[in-house]
Amino acid sequence: MKLIVSVFFQMMSFLPLAQAQNLFAYKHYFSNELMDWTLSYSNFKLSEFTLAETRPFDHNNPQDLNSLKSFYSIYKPLLTFSKDSNRFIDIYSYQLNLEKKGTGFLANVDIDQAIYLFDKKTKYWDRIYFGTPANSIDEVIWTNNTQFILVGMVANKRGLNTPMIIVGNVVNKTMEIYRNTDTTCQERPVRYKSPKLKKISIEGL
Repeated sequence: MKLIVSVFFQMMSFLPLAQAQNLFAYKHYFSNELMDWTLSYSNFKLSEFTLAETRPFDHNNPQDLNSLKSFYSIYKPLLTFSKDSNRFIDIYSYQLNLEKKGTGFLANVDIDQAIYLFDKKTKYWDRIYFGTPANSIDEVIWTNNTQFILVGMVANKRGLNTPMIIVGNVVNKTMEIYRNTDTTCQERPVRYKSPKLKKISIEGL
C-alpha cells in the first residue's frame, strides 16, 4: 500500500512539468505569430501554464452554409484559414456584428463572444467556444490542417486579466484549456489588438 501511495505522489509531482511540456511543443508559435500577444502580459512564461480542463466543442449554434458567400463579403479578411483552406475559425462576427458603412464597416459590439469553426468537407459550421467579458479570445492560429491555438484572457479572483491558451483539435473535436499559475503574469495597460482588425476599416471598436 505504501508503495502504491508513493508512486501516486511521484506521478502527481511530475504532472505540472508534463503539462508544461505539452505547450513547449508550440514554443515556435509563441516566439513568432503570437509574440505580440505574449508581450501584452508581464512575466509571460509557457512553463507557468497548467492544463485546467479538456472540453468538447460546444456544438451549440449551427450556421446556415447557404449564406457563406454573403458572410465572406464582410468577414473574409478577418477569418483565420487552415493551411489547406478547407477550414476557418471566426472569432469576430458574433461580437462585432459588422454592417456596411460607406467604404468600411460599423461595429455593433456585443459584450460576449462566440468562436465558430467552419469545415468545408464535413459541412460543419458551428460554435466551438463561448467567451464573456471575463473570459475572451484575442487571437487564433493554425499549427496544421487539424490543430489550432486560441489565445486570450481570463479574469482571476482579484479581477485581473491573466493569459489563457487553448489547443484545439478538429479530429476529436476537443480543446485543452491552459491557465497561468504565476500571479505576477498580468495583462499590461494596453491590451493586445489583432493585426487582422486592421485589414478593413471598422468604426465603433
